Amino acid sequence: MRPLHMLPMLFVLSLSVAAPALGDAEEDVFYPTAFAPVFREGAVLQRECDLPVWGTAKPGSAVAVFLDSAIAQTTADETGNWRVLFPPQDPGTDHHLALVVNGRPATVVENVAFGDVWFCAGDDEMALSFFSNVENAEKELADTDYPNLRIFNVPLDLSIGPQTSVGGNWISSEFNSARATSALAYLFGRRIHKELDVPVGIIRAVKERTPAVAWLPLDAATDIEPVKTEARRKALRAWAAGGEASFDRAVAEWEASYDGDDPYENADILPSDTDFEENASWVATEVPTTIEKALDSPDFDGVAWFRRTVFLTAAQAEKKATLFLGVLDDEDTTWVNGEQVGAMKHALRKRLYEIPENLLHAGSNLIAVRVRDTGGKGGFTEEKDSPAIRFEDGTSVDLSEGLWSCRAKKAPRGPRPTKTLLADDAVGICFDSFVSPFAGMAVRGMVWAGGGADVAKPEGYGKAMESLVSSWRGAFAAAGKGDIPFFLLQSASHGNKHPEPVESSWAAIRNAQMGLTDKLPGVFVAVSIDDGNPWGPISHRKGMEADRLSDIALTEVYGWDRIVSGSPRAVAATAKDGKVILDFSPTNPLRTSDEKPIRGFQLAAPEGGFAWAAAEVVDGGVALDIPEGMKAPAKVRYAWDDYPDCNLVGVNGHPVGSFELAIGE
Repeated sequence: MRPLHMLPMLFVLSLSVAAPALGDAEEDVFYPTAFAPVFREGAVLQRECDLPVWGTAKPGSAVAVFLDSAIAQTTADETGNWRVLFPPQDPGTDHHLALVVNGRPATVVENVAFGDVWFCAGDDEMALSFFSNVENAEKELADTDYPNLRIFNVPLDLSIGPQTSVGGNWISSEFNSARATSALAYLFGRRIHKELDVPVGIIRAVKERTPAVAWLPLDAATDIEPVKTEARRKALRAWAAGGEASFDRAVAEWEASYDGDDPYENADILPSDTDFEENASWVATEVPTTIEKALDSPDFDGVAWFRRTVFLTAAQAEKKATLFLGVLDDEDTTWVNGEQVGAMKHALRKRLYEIPENLLHAGSNLIAVRVRDTGGKGGFTEEKDSPAIRFEDGTSVDLSEGLWSCRAKKAPRGPRPTKTLLADDAVGICFDSFVSPFAGMAVRGMVWAGGGADVAKPEGYGKAMESLVSSWRGAFAAAGKGDIPFFLLQSASHGNKHPEPVESSWAAIRNAQMGLTDKLPGVFVAVSIDDGNPWGPISHRKGMEADRLSDIALTEVYGWDRIVSGSPRAVAATAKDGKVILDFSPTNPLRTSDEKPIRGFQLAAPEGGFAWAAAEVVDGGVALDIPEGMKAPAKVRYAWDDYPDCNLVGVNGHPVGSFELAIGE
């Protein structure tokens, strides 16, 4: 902190002019005064717009705020809140803010920068950090030394009701701060910072597995179905009456309900032991697979063991090796020949464990994996890369060849208890905890990545997202004229591919996301349907996603005209001359990503029932052949599956996302 004697002379003079009588000063000595939480050392504040600064003091106090040598004055209102406004500031660094209350210095904030502030929030897709097997993580983390790219990680501290304070600090970009924050938000902010050469501030607010309604104010959800705000209010009242302690007790009871007397608790059971192969509780299974599928138990939550033997030659056993298991869910502890080689408590993360020297030996080697599943699917959930023992010379032993054995430990009684604040009726909790503390702040724009928690109930998602965008715009101050730009990452591909047309909740979510661009101005969607994870709701190509989002930001917010951003979007469908013609916007040339015929279109008659439709690019649009026997198609769909097989892209290679359109004449 800069010593008070180094502040401008105007600051010093104000202390003597505005100082209250001694009695008043004594009365105020211990009364807390502060800037709002965003105004902390190293803060990035929005450039080139009216600059709001606010905080708290004793009601009726005379408040003076200094921005370098400029001063703004006001009086704290009856609730102790105050707010001042400074004129627009040019981009730059090494500024300071000082707060004086009733003529007495309260606090000084150093190292303030003016640049562009982006509020980045969402669920699992935004929460994913470089720790979590992000593609090219090592390369990306080699490029993190940017003192004027600064990150504010909002702490994961849920509270009841709109909050005005929050923990956390501004941290400059370097290796440790970059790898611990949202990979998507970081890579987006780094691109903007490098391209524009101005300070950039990223406010990152995330909570995994949260529905959209958790991120909007409670009162904004009154007309959204199936949200029931009265249920939410009831939950809040219960929580305020001791829900935290009740939740802790429930979790403790649930943990204790595991069967502690498990004869297979020791990982060094040998294949020669009778119990290992011959006991009926062990079943043979292929890997990768989920616990639920291996045990034919769709609702299983608990602990299961996976074991198998693998035979190695003497030459293989002498090599340096690692054990790759793919993506496991939720927690694992892994042994090789009775020695623990790794463990991880994070769900949906790749497991790659180094095998100590001399642990492998010629002949039979035993691999044992204890998996703890606390909800949803559990076990080996990686489909793309097979489990394997990988040797330093590039060779490997594929562990998906041959059978494993699986045995379930007794499951606990029911699923793990859920915090009332995060139950399905958790309307408003993330808005109150993570958004409200920054209300009133000027920002350049917002970035959202989410949707996975709404797949089970997609009906109200579009309405909830409309309310979310409007509510956030009402909470923040725009950096320029018009609505605050809102950037959304369309959900990637997850789940299964189906050979025949199906109803898909994931496609419905993507369609609702794209539909926001029609209903609200200044909403922009980056499509990532060519990315995904068939076994879980998280994609790992965050560099690609960040590039697509930042491409759109650079063109739509910053006026770049040297790149083509975004994906083409179908805007109209008409029946003409025995075909269905689709018009796209923008009208850049369409093509297929693999130079093969277009895949992924479906048509439906008025009475329903979709069928695949052949398609070709014609005059900047797409012409669909009407399936045999379908006289008057009423709807067209594209990429309508959980993990769609589709290949239509724009001139920049960005894919066309899932959509559904009514067909006109």
